[in-house]
Amino acid sequence: MSHDILRLKEYAIRRVTTMEESIKISYLMIDIWEMSELEAVPTFEMRAVADIGTVLMAYQYDEPDEPIGYIYAYPNFDKEYYKHYSHMMGIRKDWQSKGVGYNLKLAHRKLALESDPKIYAIEWTVDPLLPNNAALNFGKLGCVCSTYKVNYYGLPRDIGIYMGVPTDRFLAKWILESDDVIAKLDGVKKPDLEDLLSRFPVLNSIEDDEFTPLDVSEDEVQRTGAFLVEVPSDFQRIREKSVETAVDWRLRFREICLSYFGSGWEVCDYFSFKSTSGRRNFYKFRKRN
Repeated sequence: MSHDILRLKEYAIRRVTTMEESIKISYLMIDIWEMSELEAVPTFEMRAVADIGTVLMAYQYDEPDEPIGYIYAYPNFDKEYYKHYSHMMGIRKDWQSKGVGYNLKLAHRKLALESDPKIYAIEWTVDPLLPNNAALNFGKLGCVCSTYKVNYYGLPRDIGIYMGVPTDRFLAKWILESDDVIAKLDGVKKPDLEDLLSRFPVLNSIEDDEFTPLDVSEDEVQRTGAFLVEVPSDFQRIREKSVETAVDWRLRFREICLSYFGSGWEVCDYFSFKSTSGRRNFYKFRKRN
């Protein structure tokens, strides 16, 4: 189609321009997030935002009217520059982990940099303990974060994937032409696990799914100027097994973030490695410039 933004081998990404598309995205939203109609974005609102912001859908070539993923974002204005707030992104379950989310973000970035006035950054909230989120936003896109939102959506009874666990969120900031972003999009080489652990102190380990603090001095953290926090490779499995353990993870990670964000640090990267004991995942924190 003439208004496609990106065309891939099996699917393309285009702007949403009709009410019919908005309705289908709303139903997809409900299915992906296991939410009620009350919690979904109203279709009339989505249609209006499509004109003043950015609403994108990914679709297969043989089913051009059926979305397999979407982005819903609207404009915002900072004291220094224009930006977008990307309220939601979702990928149909049979298309998850296939790069659709990454390409939706690239399409949004392309439109933002071509807009007039130019959009310099895109922000969105993200659950910091879901590994797919972290790998995409920090490991592949180059986002940074220094804002932690405590129990942002409350304790929603109708959203199955969060039932019983506080809905804490990172406010991820994607500065579209920053050195961090350019390096990630250019495919900067990642360190291996041994190299990473030799360069930065790690505040904790994971033992039997539980957060275990390590004996790391604050002097060492300050001297290095960066540190790591190990996080679960499958937070949803932990929640399904024990809500109490999942809540403990939420509260311990919250404490670290609130403390360090409040004293001038930010999350700047995310690493995931296969090891003999299973997958190991780490956030990297650094002093803000």
